[in-house]
Amino acid sequence: MVYEILKLIAIAYLFYSMDSIFDVVKENKLNILKYFKTVFSCDKCAAFWFALAWGWNLYEALIISLCVLLMQSFIITKLK
Repeated sequence: MVYEILKLIAIAYLFYSMDSIFDVVKENKLNILKYFKTVFSCDKCAAFWFALAWGWNLYEALIISLCVLLMQSFIITKLK
């Protein structure tokens, strides 16, 4: 039951992130090196790709990326 809820949250986060994903692809579609630099300079993007490469589970990668986004939004900004 909890895993199904996490899947739904992951899918919702994917739809939420689609605009920024398309923007990165559209801006860097011809320059692969610039694309990788853009993707890995973003903490939530890097967390997603590393988690996906590590576990080959899309839902877990999306949840990890969402957690990084939440940590940046709430924890790090509160400490500054």
